[in-house]
Amino acid sequence: MLKNLRKAHLSCCCCKKNFKNLKKNIPSSLSSSLPSSSSLSSSVLTTTTTTTTKHKEQQLQEKDSLKSTTKSNYHYYQLKQQLFHIHKYNNNIINNIYNNNINYSKQYFHFNSIMSSTTTTTTDNTIDTNNDYNNITINKPPTDQKSYKFLKLQKNQLEILLISDPQTQQSSAAMDIKVGHFSDHLPGIAHFCEHMCFLGSKKFPKEGEYQEFIKMNGGMTNAFTGAENTNYHFSVANNKLEEALDRFAQFFICPLFTESATFREINAVNSEHLKNRQEDIWREFQLFKSTANEKHPFSKFGTGNLKTLQEIPEMEGKSIRNILLNFYNQFYSANQMKLCILGNLPILELERIAIEKFSDIPNKGIVTNDFYPTPEVKVYNESDLQKFYKVKTVSNLRDLILLFPITVHTKLGNIFGRSELYKIKPERYISHLLGHESEGSLCSFLKSKGWINGLSAGPISKFSGCQHYNNIPVDNTCDNVDKVTVDKMEVQTILFNLTMELTIEGESHYQEIIKYIFEYIDLLKNPKNSNTTTDKVTVDKVTDNIPVDKVTVDNKNTKNSKNIIQKWVWNEMQFTSKLSFENLEMPRPLQLTTDMASNLQKYNPQDVISGSYLFEQFDENIILEMLNQLNVNNFNIYLMKQDWNDVTNVTTDNTVDNIPVDNVTSEKVTKNLWKEEKWYGTQYSVENLTLEFLEELKNIKHTTIELNFPKQNPFIPEDLSIRCLQKQKQQSSEPQELVNTDMDTTNLVNTDNTNLVNTEENNNTIVKEEEEKGPEKIEDWTDNEESKSRINFYFKQDSHFKTPRLSVFYHFTFPETYASPNTVVMIRLFTKLIDDYLNEQVYAAELAGLKYDLSVNTNGLTLLIIGYNDKLNLLNDLILKTMVKAALNGNFFNEERFHLVKESLQRTYFNFKFNQPYEHALVSTLQCLYKVKYTSLEYFDVIGEITFMEMYNFIYRWFKFMKFDILIHGNYTKEEATKLVKDSEKILFEDLQNLQKNYKIKVPKEEFNENILQLPLQKDVILPIKEYNLQNENNALEITYQISKRNLKIECIAELFLQLISTAYYTKLRTEEQLGYIVHSRLRNDHNILNISLIVQSNRFNPLICLGHSDYFIEKLLFKQVLENLNEDVLQSNISAIISKTLEKEKQMKMETVRHWSEIITKQFKFNRRFEKVKFFKEITKQDLIDFYFKYFTLNGNTTLNSDNSTTKNGNTNNESEYKRLIVMFYANKFEEEMKEFLETNKITNEMLGLDKLNKEDQLNDEKVIENKEEEKNEKKVEKEEGDNKEDEVKYERVEREIIVVKDLYQFKKTLPLYPSFHQY
Repeated sequence: MLKNLRKAHLSCCCCKKNFKNLKKNIPSSLSSSLPSSSSLSSSVLTTTTTTTTKHKEQQLQEKDSLKSTTKSNYHYYQLKQQLFHIHKYNNNIINNIYNNNINYSKQYFHFNSIMSSTTTTTTDNTIDTNNDYNNITINKPPTDQKSYKFLKLQKNQLEILLISDPQTQQSSAAMDIKVGHFSDHLPGIAHFCEHMCFLGSKKFPKEGEYQEFIKMNGGMTNAFTGAENTNYHFSVANNKLEEALDRFAQFFICPLFTESATFREINAVNSEHLKNRQEDIWREFQLFKSTANEKHPFSKFGTGNLKTLQEIPEMEGKSIRNILLNFYNQFYSANQMKLCILGNLPILELERIAIEKFSDIPNKGIVTNDFYPTPEVKVYNESDLQKFYKVKTVSNLRDLILLFPITVHTKLGNIFGRSELYKIKPERYISHLLGHESEGSLCSFLKSKGWINGLSAGPISKFSGCQHYNNIPVDNTCDNVDKVTVDKMEVQTILFNLTMELTIEGESHYQEIIKYIFEYIDLLKNPKNSNTTTDKVTVDKVTDNIPVDKVTVDNKNTKNSKNIIQKWVWNEMQFTSKLSFENLEMPRPLQLTTDMASNLQKYNPQDVISGSYLFEQFDENIILEMLNQLNVNNFNIYLMKQDWNDVTNVTTDNTVDNIPVDNVTSEKVTKNLWKEEKWYGTQYSVENLTLEFLEELKNIKHTTIELNFPKQNPFIPEDLSIRCLQKQKQQSSEPQELVNTDMDTTNLVNTDNTNLVNTEENNNTIVKEEEEKGPEKIEDWTDNEESKSRINFYFKQDSHFKTPRLSVFYHFTFPETYASPNTVVMIRLFTKLIDDYLNEQVYAAELAGLKYDLSVNTNGLTLLIIGYNDKLNLLNDLILKTMVKAALNGNFFNEERFHLVKESLQRTYFNFKFNQPYEHALVSTLQCLYKVKYTSLEYFDVIGEITFMEMYNFIYRWFKFMKFDILIHGNYTKEEATKLVKDSEKILFEDLQNLQKNYKIKVPKEEFNENILQLPLQKDVILPIKEYNLQNENNALEITYQISKRNLKIECIAELFLQLISTAYYTKLRTEEQLGYIVHSRLRNDHNILNISLIVQSNRFNPLICLGHSDYFIEKLLFKQVLENLNEDVLQSNISAIISKTLEKEKQMKMETVRHWSEIITKQFKFNRRFEKVKFFKEITKQDLIDFYFKYFTLNGNTTLNSDNSTTKNGNTNNESEYKRLIVMFYANKFEEEMKEFLETNKITNEMLGLDKLNKEDQLNDEKVIENKEEEKNEKKVEKEEGDNKEDEVKYERVEREIIVVKDLYQFKKTLPLYPSFHQY
């Protein structure tokens, strides 16, 4: 998988990761608005054997699918980068040590001291004893109770971070290698190498064995290739960590790279590329690369495809396998690798395993940044800049982008050799101000003019360069930066980007927009020339929350301060970043190890966690050096939209679409000016900007009074006390002592060991059933029965995470929400207008760690508010007051903003056509199964006719019948929660009293009841649809087996069944058959009905062929390969792994809130559900799994398992077949001819499914197996296996079944019965 798009991560992803957003066990009405876990950008560091005296839970910050804390600046791009990971998807301690042959120090046996406060070091000569590595203490959050150890192996110089977490239910490991596609000498070879490492090693030669082992033991595996690094990672059950590491280590010691797998896997890489080829984000980023300086590695094509990996080598007479081996042997070196291992074992046991498994990785002594050109080779030459690009997009976009390449020469650390620019973070200061969205910001001003809908600013890519020892001056592009000389330097490049989503009017004003951008940049460079009131926010100003003069920073570079950089802004950023770090929320082990291994490449080991957060040094010169590279000599303009008129017969005369261009390239011409980018086929035109236009930009000074620095943030929390700890102290006999109730902010911004959270010991144990208490429904919050009838109030005080966070979830119930596509669209317009109106005020809250999300569900609205509890009530009141005012006052919203928001939402609906085909299949499947399910295309059909008054009248009437459920969970007392509910009631209902008295039209009060359709028994329902995007070459197939009404027993059997079969399904169809890049299986709960779905996306085969391969596996291979030979040990191992996953405590409080919330809004209230599931998991037998298979996946349901593991049919009527199947096919335009016979006849033949070819290939494989086994010495064994293989030789005959080809979906749905709309499960 590949990584490096929108911030140095072009990505390649194996299919399993593509379904990260398919949230399990969360109602569809909620899933679209829930925060989702994502990666850290920091790391963990520790001592040679670092342990802590007080064990506290480490919480690593998550970037949410809610608006990022700084969504429009730096962190916006951290979120963007996640889209472009190229993913691969896909105790007996003493005995373990005594049984090992390696000679370890006696200190390995001091297990009782491992978790103590002392620091233990080993004397084994396998570890580098350099004191610089032995005395490292990880800078970690005070709530982190894990133990860490950083070590460097003397044998091969491999750096390792060990994390011991006795409370974890899953172990994990990750290896990050400092080599990526920048090192490619053949486009895509680094990415291809990443794919190939999964396909067997000398020690474990079977393809798919590693993935199968991981999956069978409750884990998952993944990988990505970036510009400068490749990262492999996995999670697994605790008791299988050592075995998993043994397999994992072979990736880097002795991978096979077999000839057959090499040629097959090229197809997977090609499929991945074709999957991304119609994605605008990939096309945009590759255009930036392809138009860069071809001498710089940034210009390379990182994914690879059939042409680069097969056709070009063949034309040149080269072996792709030899090229692959040469690449691996050249770059996969231990001294360029960083390993992170997390487990529940003691540190010393983890160290023993790490040394044993990874010491044999060869160290080739390479330096990977040697391939970088010399410092004078820039990413963009002067001749590549000052350009205007017009770019044709696939989807209906309208974006204006300014790209500034920034180069910084940074000093390298003397000990660890890493650049220490991360301690200064100069780009974040610039991103923070240019990307700000509050009053006075560039975004706010341009939105007020109606020219943009949004703005983001920050690095889209950051990468290092060559190291040099010359005494060269820092590149000084501005007059204000003093020249300095250094001894050892590294070139770092940041591609700084401003992106604006234009309105229709804004498109005709983008010259003015560009001028205002340069005016704001001038404000940042020359604040003293400002006509605005910046004197109110000078460096000496003490904010309400942060005494600036108390901030402890490195002032070594501020002696000659020019007072250009706003120190109060930097102080505020430093404070909020430290606040985030001190209260980091932990991701799951897989994400943690992935990020830690990656961060070891970027940060000094002690800063592996804190490196992405803390601002350790204030360096005005460095910030100015970067800021002054935002100038007219150093940028390009990109205007991106879908509806360009072709310029073939258009005469240009000194302008191109109102942008002045150079006369040299804009002489009157009648030729086609469009070019085509090489790898993605993106059409674009490029012209030089005129000297007059550039001169105008150069001379712009800040004069616009509306453009100003942001105001100080009123949402920064002050009270960080932990309520449950206060309660404990009040109940104790000791004198009461409240923690930080009136916080002295002096202590919050120090860079010493002062913490921003309570430092009481955090007893964060694995949850036990008796401790699993769900929220309590509060009945005594009011005596008013009317209030109780319209508000259901649930509350749980957090006593587990012990952080100053709170989650407040609302479910507002309104009538008629889902009455028609029109009503849904009107409500969505209402929520979008609320967001638009609040944006300026709420943006400051987001920067201070408060986030909200307002979304539509089938019965009304969902409002989620999460963050620090101290100022959350302010945000809560602000949102609710805005909702009520907007509903009751027709003049509250500006009608002009209504039309801008409507046009943006309209384009969003329209762009659904350009989603991936498998996404289309997923939506169409839901549309088939639900009685009522609207789609984006239906919304697009009606949104154009909706007027402002129509929307307002509906909302006005709609609010009359509002009621709501509310869950408050976290750092609040019951009294505080009750006050918030009462305040919310007053805001929401006080002004509605008159509305209810005066409004006479009766509106139905019934809630919308969702219903799932029951598919016909023992039939295939097939829905074929031609792919909406005719340029997309991919087909998609989703096969849904409808199981039954949801209950705990059948759900547990289904989960275990899927765990057993998913890897085998993936290996057969994706790895061996190479159907396509995306092959996935999942368990899906649609409302209250259980389904298992199989998903395939292919650019090589039509959906019928994919269906044939899937049926071949399900009907012929699955039972024999997976179920029939399943022994009790393997079964119990799988059950143990799935129980561990089920019982694992959430790493973030908000995810616990989500689990409780799901029970509340589905009216199940089974808060101990996971413990009840464990009881069923323990009772599952092999016969249960076989019964499940025959009952729901075959037409023959009656099957019994005999004592010899054979099966027989019987008359057991309790297991009659309940086979019900839905098949949704999206076929690409190029495959329409292949689908023609099926579409005309509504019949499926073996030839259409490709079964004749499959049978022939399988027979040849069986003959090879028999021939090999005849050579074995054990004759009895051979005879038996030959007999078995003769059975396998039987030609596969697909079981005939009745098929229903759906031509009119709505008419067909009317013929189907309904499952009950509600039942307890």
